[in-house]
Amino acid sequence: MGHRNSDMDCIGAALGVVTCANHVGAHAYIVLDAVNTTIEDAVVTLERSGAGSLIITPEQAAEMMRENSVLVVVDTQRASVTVAPQLLKMTEHIVLIDHHRRSADYIDNATLHYLETRASSASEMVTEVMQYFADSVKPSAFTCSALLAGITVDTKQFAFNVGSRTFDAAGYLRRNGADLSSVKQMFQNDYESYVRCANVVERAKIRRSGIAISMCDKNAPDSQLLAAQAADELLGIRGVYAAFVLAETDEQVAISGRSYGQINVQVILERLGGGGHLTMAGAQLKGATSDEALAKLEEAIDWYETENPER
Repeated sequence: MGHRNSDMDCIGAALGVVTCANHVGAHAYIVLDAVNTTIEDAVVTLERSGAGSLIITPEQAAEMMRENSVLVVVDTQRASVTVAPQLLKMTEHIVLIDHHRRSADYIDNATLHYLETRASSASEMVTEVMQYFADSVKPSAFTCSALLAGITVDTKQFAFNVGSRTFDAAGYLRRNGADLSSVKQMFQNDYESYVRCANVVERAKIRRSGIAISMCDKNAPDSQLLAAQAADELLGIRGVYAAFVLAETDEQVAISGRSYGQINVQVILERLGGGGHLTMAGAQLKGATSDEALAKLEEAIDWYETENPER
């Protein structure tokens, strides 16, 4: 399982782990709480191929879990943001595969920690695992496409946080059938989502330092994903070096931060209890209103600008 509001990096990495598990005769499943717009195409493709039974709910997973079950957590190491935190207490065999920096609520009882902050994505890491797992591992073309989509989304089309290993992984996936047109299709938005994203971009306020801040409508559909998409879009505006978008629900306010690297969004959102990478980070403020979260965010940005006057 991965984090809530799963993205293609989660799904791609999970499918890669399933490939390895099946190779050694294990029965593997992917735990999902809900299907959102960013993974809908991948899930539909799985169902059409007859592999829809791979995806199970947290409730189904809890019924199936045994003491000797292995739980592989991909693309996160924070217990509180996993799809089903209760599953972490149901087995002693936990594997972590993640590319983010260690956070405060890190899952510290894992049997195996595979953490690589220099990797572009969890999909890149799992692709490397597949290459060295066994010479006879043959991932399906769809799995390779999903893994390539995961790398693509976390590198913003191979523009950020990319190393030679990233291209090696991408090359392996292409040689094994990853289809670029399928990858592109996985990133298509429906018209309504596109309009909502455009509205969030239009409402943005841009500080003199080149930091853009905007807010989604309260309880907007897939609001956290909308915030992430809008933050990415804001970076396409000339003079914007970092973007933060807030998404409020009845339970919390989520903040998505994106940058080109000149401004460290990770450091800013760590002051709000979040984390991530230099160019991509997030935070969740439970029980806060959008105004309260905005005030805390601006305070953190003020602190960052004071500590980094050259920006």
